[in-house]
Amino acid sequence: MSVLLPFVVLPLLRLPALSLFPGLNPAHEKIIEYYLKIAVSHVERGADRKSYVNSMEYFKKAKAIYINILDDKTRWLDKLSEIREVNKKRRAFLEESKVLD
Repeated sequence: MSVLLPFVVLPLLRLPALSLFPGLNPAHEKIIEYYLKIAVSHVERGADRKSYVNSMEYFKKAKAIYINILDDKTRWLDKLSEIREVNKKRRAFLEESKVLD
């Protein structure tokens, strides 16, 4: 897995949006994928609450992009419910993920 350093990721957020779709930027999608990939790997790697708390930091970053930059709360909620459905047997994860609502 390649790691994007903050000095690479942050300038991507400032790229101009596509004119056909205001607010949509391909870089935003890549950064969201990156944050979600890391968050899910934390969830899958560890079965303890500490790894779930660590994953919440990346989920929060993805949420911020969905809501604040893309202005697409429904897409975020769909993604969140999908992730919760996959991890429905991890009770501690479900408890920790309440901060994402």
